[in-house]
This record gives sequence, C-alpha cells and structure tokens, in this order.
Amino acid sequence: YNRASLRVGGIVEAWRQATGGEEVYLADVLAGGPDATDRLRQILQEAEDGSFTGAELAQRLEHFIAENEEIIVPAGDALAAGDLEGFGRLVDRSQELTDSLLGNQVPETVALARLARECGAAAASAFGAGFGGSVWALIEEEGSAAFLEAWAARYAAVYPEAASRARFFTTQAGPAAFEPEG
Repeated sequence: YNRASLRVGGIVEAWRQATGGEEVYLADVLAGGPDATDRLRQILQEAEDGSFTGAELAQRLEHFIAENEEIIVPAGDALAAGDLEGFGRLVDRSQELTDSLLGNQVPETVALARLARECGAAAASAFGAGFGGSVWALIEEEGSAAFLEAWAARYAAVYPEAASRARFFTTQAGPAAFEPEG
C-alpha cells in the first residue's frame, strides 16, 4: 500500500521537475489543462526517481485515471439510480484494476471478492490498506445468513488455513459521506 501511495508522489514530483509546476496532488496535475494527461504520460516515459521506474509510475497513473475518471462517478451514479448490475460491473472493474495495476492485493482477497460475486453478491471488493485487508459484499438482507454460509464455505474450500482465521459477518450500510459541523 505504501509503495502505491509513494508512486503517486513520484508522479507529481516528475511533473513538477519537468514543468516547474507547484501542484501537490495528482488530481490537480491532471486538471491542469486539456493536454495534461498526455503530457504527464510523456514525462513518465523518461522519468526515474530512484525509487520507481518510469514504467511503475506510468502504471500507477493509469490506475489513478481509471478509478477517478472512469469508475468512481459512474459507480456512484449507478448506485444512486438503483442499478445494482451496473454498480457491480464497475466495482468488478475496480477490483480487477486494483489487482492488475495497483498490485496491492493478496490471492485471498482477490478470491474472496470473486467468490462473493459467484455466491450472488451484487458487488464485492477488497478494501483497507491492502496486502491482506478485508472484502465487502453488497447483498440483500433477506438471505444474508445463507449467503455468508456459502461464501465462507467456498473460501474454506480454496484457502482452508486462512479461512480458519477469517470472520464473515453482516452489517448495515453506514451513512453517506458528510461534512462534520463545526
């Protein structure tokens, strides 16, 4: 997880060195004009910051772009519209990119997300600090006990040792994002 976040810092630093810019956040770099993304991709082809190769920085950039420009807003819109199928597809894509581009998942969390979908979850994804975090699954309240039983059993069949330490439970969704008063 730390390497993934440090790569974002490396991307921004490569931009600042090449352009003289003062941006602090990658989102600000990408919002810097209609050609900012293409310019940044070009800069990263030649970047080397000592900790990461240009290819590693470019891969992290592609993950950031996909999540922030192709997944987050459409996923929120799908969920708000009650389009659980569309939401599930976007969450699946996010999970796939987390595994293939971000590289912060272990086989167990990848399997848990996949198995949850196979057991009927509308959506499922790993979260947390990565490298062995947790997985959430969006399911109907009715039938949740049967879902948990099936999900845990399928996981135990694939990862019996890890399953002995795993905990499966249901919880209600928390409140939507809000700004605290005061």
